[in-house]
Amino acid sequence: METRHVEVERFARKASGYKKALELAPEARAIELRAVVAMVLGACRRKGWRPEETTVVDLMAGSGALSMALRAAGFTGIKAVEACAEMIPDGVPGVEFVDGQAFKNIRSTLIHLRPQVIVSLAGFHHLIERSGKGVDRLRSVTAQATLAGACVDALVPGGVLLVVDIAEDEEFGLLRIDAVNDWDARAFESLKCGGADLRTQLMATLNIGEYEAALKARFGDLSMDGTLEWFRQFVDSETAVGHDDVAISGALLQLLRWKYGDALRFMRFRCPWVFETEAQATNFVLQKFGFYVDRPASEVQPRVVLEGMKKFLGFRGSDDKQWVLGWSLAAWMVNAPTSKSAQSLAPTMTVLLLIFSAIMFARTVVKVTMGLGTDPDTVLSTVMWLVIGCVGGMLLDDLKAKLSAP
Repeated sequence: METRHVEVERFARKASGYKKALELAPEARAIELRAVVAMVLGACRRKGWRPEETTVVDLMAGSGALSMALRAAGFTGIKAVEACAEMIPDGVPGVEFVDGQAFKNIRSTLIHLRPQVIVSLAGFHHLIERSGKGVDRLRSVTAQATLAGACVDALVPGGVLLVVDIAEDEEFGLLRIDAVNDWDARAFESLKCGGADLRTQLMATLNIGEYEAALKARFGDLSMDGTLEWFRQFVDSETAVGHDDVAISGALLQLLRWKYGDALRFMRFRCPWVFETEAQATNFVLQKFGFYVDRPASEVQPRVVLEGMKKFLGFRGSDDKQWVLGWSLAAWMVNAPTSKSAQSLAPTMTVLLLIFSAIMFARTVVKVTMGLGTDPDTVLSTVMWLVIGCVGGMLLDDLKAKLSAP
């Protein structure tokens, strides 16, 4: 996994604004961060692991916001891995930032750390491969799957990989993947935003369904689909730095399912950002999403950004009742095999990715054959699903036969 897979240069340009946003509204993302921590705590409780005795890697940690939330929940053995040096803070008590250059050899780095839990928040969608100036989504999914494989291989037996990120607007239910059900509401003990009543309600939740119900009771209906549209239809066009992404997709989940079977879990969830005033929210968004990057401040129109927040993210509220921005994410989790022998029987990610490579080669041949002006991607996507479905199904059937053999 080379550093080129990650948009380091783009993040370097956005780093100062990103950090300033966190200073402007340090509690804005508290619900999001603590929801992720609740999943990690729940997984550790299921495993019988105490937070203070658990080694956690915060992968693509950015400025360390999630690491700090994990630290507040009692985790002390936190290793943060970030490829962009400009994003790394001066220091976070209780969090060790691993040299960003380690991302060039991420597999060996992770194996050396021997984590019980690897968690990544909003990082995987920046694993991007390009063809010319455009994003090559098939190759990008391959990069994501490769990193996922490196993570699971590095975990101690029975370890947990949790990836939380933006997701495509797809009917994921058709994949029939069981939902993430690990949850421990103690993560919300230090929650400040949303008021004391919301903190009390969230601390009483036993699962993600009750969490969603508590949010609805406090904030009303919140959009599940606006986040991706915000990035692609607004941020990408309204900022000089842009925003490319390859969000969680059915293709990635299908690859992971063939590799890990029932050890894979998936769900989507709401995680609103909460602000004290409209101005605080607007300034936070302007800084965090790079609206000032490579542009004079006089050219930035806060009112246009505010309207975009309302249109795509349902931004609403009043200065005496707080303002809420309807953020949403998805999470997938893989529970590593409890023994290396069981892991060796699984179809290797290399085999699955070879199938992707064959499809990408076919795509190139068709493009050359059909000439300019013809876009065969739709046809090839259909072929891709047929080929991967057949081969992946055979691999999974073979795996099940081996596991059930006396």
